[in-house]
Amino acid sequence: MEPINIPKTQRALIGTERDTLELTDAAPVPTPGKGWVLVKNVAVGLNPIDTKLTSGYTVHGAIGGFDCSGKVIALGPDASDSPLKIGDEVGIMVLGMNRSMPDVGAYSQYTLAQEDFILRKPPGYSLADMASLGTVFMAAGLAMRRLELPGTPLQPSPTPQYVLVYGGGTATGTIFCQLTRLAGLLPIAVCSPNSYELAKKSQAVECFDYRDPDASVDAIKKLTKNGLKYAFDCIGSVDSARFCFRAIGRMGGHYETVHVPHEAITRTRKTVKSGFTYGLEMAGLDIDMPPPHGRPGNPELRKFGVDLARMLEGLLRDGMPYPAIDQTTFMIPAPQVLPPWSVRLHHIERFTMKFLKRNKPPNEDEHHVVHDARATAEEEAAIDYPHGMKLALIMTSAYLSMFLVALDRLIVSTAIPKITDEFRAVADVGWYASAYFMTTCAFQLMFGRLYTFFSVKIIFLISILIFEVGSAVCGAAPSSTALIVGRAIAGVGSAGIYAGAVIVTVYCIPLEKRTPYQAVVAAIFGVTSVLGPLLGGAFTDSSATWRWCFYINLPIGAVAAALLAFLLQVPDRATARLPLKEKLLRLDGPGCVMLLGGIISLLTALRWGGTKYPWSNGRIIALFVVTGVCLIAFVVIQILFPNHATVPPHIFTQRSIAASSFSMFCTGATMMTTLYYLPIWFQAIKGVSAVQSGIRLLPTVVAQVVASFVSAGGVQTIGQYMPFMLVGNAIMCVGTGLLTLLKVHTSSGEWIGYQIPYGFGLGITLQIPLIASQTVLPLEDVPTGTSVLIFCQLLGGAIFVSVGQNLFTNELVKRISVIPGVDVFNLQQEGATRILDGLSESTKRLALVAYNASLRQAFLCGLILSCIGYLGAVCMEWRSIKQKKPKEETPVTESTKTKETTGEPVAENANTNGNSIS
Repeated sequence: MEPINIPKTQRALIGTERDTLELTDAAPVPTPGKGWVLVKNVAVGLNPIDTKLTSGYTVHGAIGGFDCSGKVIALGPDASDSPLKIGDEVGIMVLGMNRSMPDVGAYSQYTLAQEDFILRKPPGYSLADMASLGTVFMAAGLAMRRLELPGTPLQPSPTPQYVLVYGGGTATGTIFCQLTRLAGLLPIAVCSPNSYELAKKSQAVECFDYRDPDASVDAIKKLTKNGLKYAFDCIGSVDSARFCFRAIGRMGGHYETVHVPHEAITRTRKTVKSGFTYGLEMAGLDIDMPPPHGRPGNPELRKFGVDLARMLEGLLRDGMPYPAIDQTTFMIPAPQVLPPWSVRLHHIERFTMKFLKRNKPPNEDEHHVVHDARATAEEEAAIDYPHGMKLALIMTSAYLSMFLVALDRLIVSTAIPKITDEFRAVADVGWYASAYFMTTCAFQLMFGRLYTFFSVKIIFLISILIFEVGSAVCGAAPSSTALIVGRAIAGVGSAGIYAGAVIVTVYCIPLEKRTPYQAVVAAIFGVTSVLGPLLGGAFTDSSATWRWCFYINLPIGAVAAALLAFLLQVPDRATARLPLKEKLLRLDGPGCVMLLGGIISLLTALRWGGTKYPWSNGRIIALFVVTGVCLIAFVVIQILFPNHATVPPHIFTQRSIAASSFSMFCTGATMMTTLYYLPIWFQAIKGVSAVQSGIRLLPTVVAQVVASFVSAGGVQTIGQYMPFMLVGNAIMCVGTGLLTLLKVHTSSGEWIGYQIPYGFGLGITLQIPLIASQTVLPLEDVPTGTSVLIFCQLLGGAIFVSVGQNLFTNELVKRISVIPGVDVFNLQQEGATRILDGLSESTKRLALVAYNASLRQAFLCGLILSCIGYLGAVCMEWRSIKQKKPKEETPVTESTKTKETTGEPVAENANTNGNSIS
């Protein structure tokens, strides 16, 4: 044979720092060492594990891919006794995307492989077939070992025993059935009726329908006399795990799965031993991946893997019943749509760049939605929801914590006039709200990450503690500055409470029953919208003083924390089991710092601009520049490092999340602008007390509470939330518009009538986006998605309370300055209720008109925002909260084998166009 010219570089797909794959022409061609060979690739196999490559498992500069096939072109040194020779056609399994061996992977023109794991192609098989064997066979063999079955294909069991194979029509399932049958055991396949024929050809002795779990489990128990000991789950979903655990006999047994075991299921039976089969372990090399996939090399498993590879070669050579293997038979719960199991090497760039990067091919839309819904439904089904008194007490604690936050938003609104009177700091009015919302916004998204990677219970309790400290500082504040600092500390705690209460609800109430509980949360916000100003006014006008507006949080917080500490049990997700170093890296410290700096700079600029300093002042310009730089840096960080992002791009670019975020921003801005300045209108224009101003907000609150329950009942009844979102937002726009009509002599009937449609629309619009996010997102993304929506709501409120203050103050100064006898300087120093003191009746009438017109600027701002927010409502997806399980994909049998699997391999000198690998 003529010498083969081996180039020094090759075309390959390598990992990037952005957690993506990119095509390079400069990847080095490795040189085989002792025990290794170099293969020129012809076909590449894609496995479910390949989908993880762009989900936090990429290694910068390392080649990806695990299965391929081709021709041997070089042997390592001292290969004289090797059974392989140059030109042999082989299939190989390699450990791609490995930090310790970055030049080894299947997504390349040339692949380095361990000689012991190479399978020589027997007659009757194509190289495409050989590219789809390695990982599947190793996973099936390792599962047999981990299950501790009483027999092997080399040493069959003398006593037949039943072995459950969930997913018996999948590639791994069909191989496992054949191996267990050769081991003298009796495989029972659980699959779709469409796959029964394939499972029977794979030696399954009985088949049961996965779509009727109750009947199938009963039949299996009858067949095995309730003595089933072994179950291998080739699907790894919540439903498959639950099925296996139910089918295993009363004495317990062994359960092995291709997915990380679901703790909510495995903990239900202590007598069932659970395990996670990961076929790549057989290579015996260190696997440098995040847990639970990462693990050190195991020499014992390597020896077992080598024996398994030789056994496979023999079985193929001797004619083992070998069914068609095609990736479309895999039933995986992840929301990816995979290409066929074996593909030409020159197709690999097209497939990986479209599928592994989660870009949508032309026919993906329908499947993406179905898988996404199934993933959410399965994850929801895994949760062990509390019931009875325990549920009541847990939800009470969640509601109490939310009550804290909701009350603190507006309890200070009616106390502000007295606070400014005491501290003589009317210019700080906006800061009492902005400081609170500023830190709430800045830390909201970080808490979303904290809840993802740490214990929900611990983070929730820490949030309450921080909030309590801030409340204590506010209550004891000796100055306006101290009060602002206390509000900022309380805002940090409220960020964790906001998201935590919603997440606790998610883990306590199934999605289809959740809307009434969401309505309770909305009702709490509605009630506190009145109760807050009312209590604030009552404390302010009594001997307790305004300081008890903050001290009241202390006992409420203590009760909520005590209930949570003793009762709350939220199962940790897989991310919570990551090493501490990995968790800290994924918290996105740089992104959070940039976001914090951007928000603080923006709100400070809005607070100072036009009041303390003119807009053209260098300080204001500098703050806006810092804002722009920080926010742009934040966005860049999220895009470049999506796996560590505070807001992962795949969440925010989801249509309903993006639209809901925009709607929540506008709704939060409208709500806070209106509810913050309406009590001031009642006190300054109508001359009522702080208590009375709170009472006069009752029309808004009652309408909001009623709307919350009406819409919740409607959503649960029809299963759709979009009709209510569209109608509610429209009603809110009408109500906000009516509030801009408030005048000095507006009657009681008018201001009551104006508030009702506003409150009704607000009650609907506030809760629907949260329901939508829990419907469209998989469970592991709900904490982040929830935090994004709450962040947008709070950010809108924080920005536009400051904007409203600016509009109000600037307009007031402009109008009052032309009224004789009014000192503009004193106007800016005095409290809100003292502005009109000492004026003559004629001057006071003019001042009231000016004051009213100035407040209407804030209400007009709310109207504009509510109308703009309607665009977000229109853009949300129409989805049902009543999740349905999708039908199983049609399996591929031998008679339906695709051309890509059975066709002749690509010639060595094949030329391809574009960016393909050839």
